Amino acid sequence: MGEWNFLLALAAVGAVLALLWRPFRGKAVLRISSWGDQQENEVLIGLIAEFQERNPGVQVVLNRIGFSKYVQTNLEETAAGIGPDVIFTEMGNFPYFHDAGVLEPLNAYAKADKLDLGDYYREMVDFFSVRGETFAIPRDAGPVCAVYYNKAAFREAGVPFPRDDWDWGEFLEAAKKLTTVTPRGKVLRWGVVEQWMMPAAWVYSVGGSYVDNPKHPTRWTFATDSLTAAGVKFRADLINIHKVMPSPTVEREVEGTQTWYMFVNGTAAMYISGIWKTAYFRETVKDFPWDVTLMPQGTGGQRRFAMGGSAYGVSKSSKNKKLAWKLVRFLTGEEGLGKLAATGVAHPARVKVAESPDFLDGKDPQKKKVMLGTIPYGRIPPMCLNWQEAQVMINAELEDVWRGKATVEEAMARLRPQLEANPPITSKR
Repeated sequence: MGEWNFLLALAAVGAVLALLWRPFRGKAVLRISSWGDQQENEVLIGLIAEFQERNPGVQVVLNRIGFSKYVQTNLEETAAGIGPDVIFTEMGNFPYFHDAGVLEPLNAYAKADKLDLGDYYREMVDFFSVRGETFAIPRDAGPVCAVYYNKAAFREAGVPFPRDDWDWGEFLEAAKKLTTVTPRGKVLRWGVVEQWMMPAAWVYSVGGSYVDNPKHPTRWTFATDSLTAAGVKFRADLINIHKVMPSPTVEREVEGTQTWYMFVNGTAAMYISGIWKTAYFRETVKDFPWDVTLMPQGTGGQRRFAMGGSAYGVSKSSKNKKLAWKLVRFLTGEEGLGKLAATGVAHPARVKVAESPDFLDGKDPQKKKVMLGTIPYGRIPPMCLNWQEAQVMINAELEDVWRGKATVEEAMARLRPQLEANPPITSKR
């Protein structure tokens, strides 16, 4: 009887699977992986639908995976023979995909298809290339250099709107005047908040570094570079001396623990992030006019930003690589990136699209065009396999600095032997 029940259950499962796969019958199936929920993938879902309409013999299946498990899940599924045909990747996780050898080299495909990689920002193509071979076609560029500002707060404080080439001194003076406090010391409006704790934004803008060579790192420089220490100190002073930026404790008390609420509700006059927050602020900021400028230049007139960005690659294990390449071409082509740009959620990696009305749409922020010149100043994350682990070490030691419980010198002294004991691990490929 038990065996009979098992057979009935197996037959039922088979029937359900047959119904699920009925829409795919007779079609070539492509699987594409991406992170985030359906809302985050809204643009991608629309582009997939359009690709299928233009290619009626193709069914594209989107596999959404949580970001924290994204690399591991993709590698495990690929090893099991059920991996994606197209892999969405970004600067932080590309080294892992490349080291695992799961990405197909794309230069031959681009040449056969007469795709000129020079149509994309050179810096983005270079990052997703190793020894002259490109393994992913850039989708967007993500310099962390946008300072959104509340124009009403600036007027109220009698502070001129920021110039795009302002420096640390001008930024600090503005932040001081924009911060408002009650007679009892309660902060009503902070001068500035960040989307997340961003030491890199200040480290790079003063000429500091994390490694000796980001593309081919051999040693960590973070705990030994005096300019890096100067960037960390400036950020710490914003919190503990000038009191224009909230401490980690205050940030975690904010509604939803999301600092962008502070900008939206007017309790922060400036918000540091990337241009990707544009779409969100267009929907939520209703009570005051706002715009965007660039991160201030550090001492000595440095202009450098932390750089991010993403791309699409073809899985080496795909059984239909030419079709997977066709999907990548569509997603990163002028039309596909134009639709992405129109949403305001990304700075397209294709230069012509970034300079088009799709991106420069005349809506807020009015000074969005300033972003076009930022790419050459971007500093890529170290291309190594233990960058995330190093970040954990660094952030753990800097936590006491942000809280005013340790000096920069003390934190660096504790951090130095930890980093020296764990040098950058680079791919052997």
